Amino acid sequence: MLSFLKKKESKPSGLTCISRNTNGISIAYAVLKEDSSVDFTYCAFLPCQTPEQQISALTEYVNTNGLEGTDCACVLSTADYRLLLLDAPNVPQEELKRATHWLVKDLVEFPVDEMAIDIFNVPVREGQPSKIYVVTTQLSALQEIVALAETAELNPRHIDIMEFSIRNTMLSIKDSNSCIATLFLG
Repeated sequence: MLSFLKKKESKPSGLTCISRNTNGISIAYAVLKEDSSVDFTYCAFLPCQTPEQQISALTEYVNTNGLEGTDCACVLSTADYRLLLLDAPNVPQEELKRATHWLVKDLVEFPVDEMAIDIFNVPVREGQPSKIYVVTTQLSALQEIVALAETAELNPRHIDIMEFSIRNTMLSIKDSNSCIATLFLG
């Protein structure tokens, strides 16, 4: 058969999110609907401890539910990163990330050259000192979760932390007539 006549298999249009810890893997698959609401199609916890069990459990779940090739958000376990609220160093914005490396070097348990870092500005009132949220993790933690996703035939697109992942999920709920509370147990 001619290759251009073959029907292309399309990947699901949603987003798969995974997070791993020492007890297993949490996985969710969500689709953004036309009204901007989110439909959580799948949500599960896969109990497994070793890296081999995690690969096997995640790959089986992805294959069973037809999630191969979906874009994936890898959410770091709270044990894999530190979230720090610090005074912003008095440096130009383009030098902020480099300067922050030296601010946090004594606050983490691993060498600076093994550290991945991200910075988020915090809104403050006029006259108050500037604050930043700093997220630090070891590069190896990022590499491990991305490799897990890729091995299970997912397409890693984002790396997130638990606090921002919960925040983003809550922002996607468009029901303005009700209050929403979130309880996170870890």
